[in-house]
Amino acid sequence: MLLCRSIESLALLVFVLFLLCRQANANREVTFTKITSAFNGSMLYQRSIETEDFCLNVCYDEGHCKFVHYSKNNCTLYDSGSITYTPSEVTYELDRKLSDWPTCKKEVPIRKNVQFKPIEVKSTEGVECNGLPKDVTVIFTYLTEGNTTVLMGKSDLFGNFTAMQRLIFSRTPQERCVSVPVFSGASNTKLYFGHVYNTSGYYFMDAYAFSGMCACETHACCGITPLKECNWYRDGKFNGVIYVKSGETPAEIGIQGQLRNSKHFEQQFYIAGVEWL
Repeated sequence: MLLCRSIESLALLVFVLFLLCRQANANREVTFTKITSAFNGSMLYQRSIETEDFCLNVCYDEGHCKFVHYSKNNCTLYDSGSITYTPSEVTYELDRKLSDWPTCKKEVPIRKNVQFKPIEVKSTEGVECNGLPKDVTVIFTYLTEGNTTVLMGKSDLFGNFTAMQRLIFSRTPQERCVSVPVFSGASNTKLYFGHVYNTSGYYFMDAYAFSGMCACETHACCGITPLKECNWYRDGKFNGVIYVKSGETPAEIGIQGQLRNSKHFEQQFYIAGVEWL
């Protein structure tokens, strides 16, 4: 099956901006309003992004984002906060609860929300394997300057950020196992598992998980580590999604705060490995 990396589709949900617009679905609209006056916020992070449209997609997909600034391939996201910023160029404020439909000059497509579909699980008894597969994809979990998590194969972040962990995936599907392609959204804040996400607005990570334990054809361990998706909280604040081995605690992996099971991770998957840095 061809796996999508394209962000263009007329079938996507549509955004609304004052000058730049989008409708999220039939019952919900959001607006990015151009602002020129100072605003109070807290910078989440900066990323190198090729277009303003995709920068706006990242802000929409990043649940913390309230303001977004784009200039010369530099996309800067802000949460609400107490630091005063004065826009030097085009900056937008995101309204996720639009009450009046504005007159817009431009529409920007964004991804629709796709519902997860359970994936077949085959018996995993007697799986024997040794070492990592030859072809792997490594996805890093980064802690950004704004203390939120971002998952990327290669960082395009600017400023201060820290690599927290490496998630190691097989880069190739395995015929003997139920292979599950791995995707991300525009903001790279969580992973999506399954062919159902092979659609516009989701981006294939060149990675495969497995619905059960899996030894590669070469007898390496393609899927040996059970993965759990957790929401990470510190001092009562949501810091983002973290993927851990099933059963791991914050103390065991050396982070502060609480890990709460994600309600949206409805099935356990297996990958080649998890390494904390």
